[in-house]
Amino acid sequence: MKCRIFFCLFIALFISACASRPTAPESELGAAQSALTAAEDAGATEHARERYQTARNQFERAQRARAAENYVLSRHLAVEASTQARYAAVTARANRTLDLISELQMSNDDLRAEIQAATEAMAEDEMQ
Repeated sequence: MKCRIFFCLFIALFISACASRPTAPESELGAAQSALTAAEDAGATEHARERYQTARNQFERAQRARAAENYVLSRHLAVEASTQARYAAVTARANRTLDLISELQMSNDDLRAEIQAATEAMAEDEMQ
């Protein structure tokens, strides 16, 4: 009887030990890869280079931790990489928008100068 109880306890502990073992963070790594691709598409390699590189480095570290079967660290790094990549994408979009606004302002200034010059030329013609 005691042997049977001991055996049942042993099996229960064995099953719980196996069940609590962390699993590979495949979904987190996939999400990080998708976020990096989206950041690249948003122009982060040009308009948010430093933030994008931080995300890329975190992702590479997550992959190395995954290969070393350090799943807890890999999961943490993959989530961090995903967050950094999304931040890089938003930053890139914002920087591109600011660049476009600046270009439009310069274009408007050029048009104003042309209008002013044309108005002055017309006024001179009318005076003669």
